[in-house]
Amino acid sequence: MKELPDSSTATEKVSLQGRVLAAPTLISFALALVLILLLVRGFKVDLGTTIENIRHSNPGIYVTAFLLYYLSFLLRGARWRIFLHNADIHREVPGKLPGVLLCSQFVLIGWFTNTISWFRMGDAYRAYLLKERSGASFSKTLGTILAEHVVDILALFVMLLTAIALLLGSLQLRRLGIIAAAALGLVAIVITGLLLLRFLSPAFLRFLPRGVG
Repeated sequence: MKELPDSSTATEKVSLQGRVLAAPTLISFALALVLILLLVRGFKVDLGTTIENIRHSNPGIYVTAFLLYYLSFLLRGARWRIFLHNADIHREVPGKLPGVLLCSQFVLIGWFTNTISWFRMGDAYRAYLLKERSGASFSKTLGTILAEHVVDILALFVMLLTAIALLLGSLQLRRLGIIAAAALGLVAIVITGLLLLRFLSPAFLRFLPRGVG
């Protein structure tokens, strides 16, 4: 007797095809194409020169850069999973905490969402995806993402100080001082914000919906 195809698989294929061919999707692609054409005409891009430069470029370097960039999402996913584990989210979820590969997919989807939305909504969407997948706390998941950004800012501050030290002989001290002061001010703002959240969190929670707080 011939086996019938899995209904769930067929539904997913139809759903994916319907989403790709849906009117909002087609309209967004058309608007993106129009925007690209307007930018090309507005900035008077020389397509001939652009194509010629692409032809004389080294494809190996670009392919390597492309692969390294997107492979970095595996590292971001692994790092995020460590943050989730350190926040004890794995003890609260009804199911198993997603693996590194799935966390990396969520990070990548959030990154794409950030490119088309305001206020880094991709971070909130990433937390929503994890909540829907594993039942994790939305607010705690957002906290791990905030911790990621704090670590990124501190790492950039250290790298900036290192770069300033290496370029001391080639740049004016006044410019170095301005850059260092701006970076230090940014770090101070971040640390102050974290301290306020730590000690004034009950006051902030009163203004949040019950499900989020």
